[in-house]
Amino acid sequence: MWIPKALARRLESRLGKAGGLGQTLAKAFVGSAGMKLAFVAIGFVNSMLLAKLLAPAGYGVYAYVMALVAFLGIPSQLGIPTLSTREIAVTNARKDWAHMKGLIRRAHQGIALLTLVMVLGALVALTIFGSRIESQRLSAISLGLALVPIVALGALR
Repeated sequence: MWIPKALARRLESRLGKAGGLGQTLAKAFVGSAGMKLAFVAIGFVNSMLLAKLLAPAGYGVYAYVMALVAFLGIPSQLGIPTLSTREIAVTNARKDWAHMKGLIRRAHQGIALLTLVMVLGALVALTIFGSRIESQRLSAISLGLALVPIVALGALR
C-alpha cells in the first residue's frame, strides 16, 4: 500500500517504530478509507453516466432492478457471511484447516442453493404476472435476477 512519504514519516513518529502495530493499523485505515472514497467516486460517476445515457425512464428501470437485486440479496444470505467470519476465525485459531475448508465449501453451496431457489421462484412469478409488466422492464428484471447469486456470494467473500 502506497502512502505519501511525509504522511508515513509523521505516522511513524507518532505511532512508534516502523512495522509496529500502530503503524500497520494506520496504514490499513488509510488504505481502507482510500478504497472507500474511490468506490464512492466511481459509483457517483457511474450514476451520472447512466442517468445521462439512459434518460429518465431507462434510469428508472435500472434503479428499480438494482433495488430488486439488493432486496433479494439480503434474505438469500441467511446471515451466512457473518457466521462464516466468526467460525473461520475460530477454526483459524484452532488450526483446524479441514473444518475451515468444509465450512467455506458448505457456505458457498448453501448460498448458491438458496439464491437458485429464489431466482427460480422469481422467474416463475414473472412468467405468471409478466403480462402486467411492459416488455422492456420484464427483460431488465429477468437479466437483473442473474445478479442475485453474484451479490450474495460476493457478500460471503
